Amino acid sequence: MRYTPDLWVVVEIDYDGEITKKVLASWYGGYLGSDSWKLSSGITKVTEFDDRYEFLNYSGSLYVCYKTVWGMSGYTSGVYNDFFSRAEALPNTQVRLCNEFEEIDND
Repeated sequence: MRYTPDLWVVVEIDYDGEITKKVLASWYGGYLGSDSWKLSSGITKVTEFDDRYEFLNYSGSLYVCYKTVWGMSGYTSGVYNDFFSRAEALPNTQVRLCNEFEEIDND
C-alpha cells in the first residue's frame, strides 16, 4: 500500500534497547468524515527528495511524506500522548518523537 498523509511525524520506540522508528500518519476527515490516523509497521528505508521523504516499511507499505506537512493535529497529538502514556507504563520502554530519520536503512 501507498499512503500520503495530511500530517506526519516519526516516532521512535525503544523497547529494551531495540529501537524501531515508525511513521505516525494522519488524515483530515473533512466535512462529513472523521479524522483518522495510522502507525506504520516500522521503517526499513528512507529516501529523501527535495520536497518529501519516502519511508519503506516492514510490511512493504510506502509512506510518501511531504516536508511541508510535518507535524501533528490536535487529534493526532492526543493519540500520541495516549500511546506515550501506555508505553511509559511498560518496563524498559520509551517512546519519543524523532527528528533524525534520514539515515534509517534496516535492509
